[in-house]
Amino acid sequence: MQRFDAIWHLADLTRAEAFESISKKEQELLIGILERVNANLSALVDAPIEDNAGDRYESTDSGGR
Repeated sequence: MQRFDAIWHLADLTRAEAFESISKKEQELLIGILERVNANLSALVDAPIEDNAGDRYESTDSGGR
């Protein structure tokens, strides 16, 4: 169990460092967005792949891809 305690301690330290300059409100907003992205991707697990799915993300600048 000591290894797990050490892992959780390091995770807590890393999280504190990563969010150091981000307000609690911004942290909650970010986590909420990531949870929605996760839900969107999870819902697509069994969905068929569409060949034109990338069309909606095309760049509008003249550089394009």
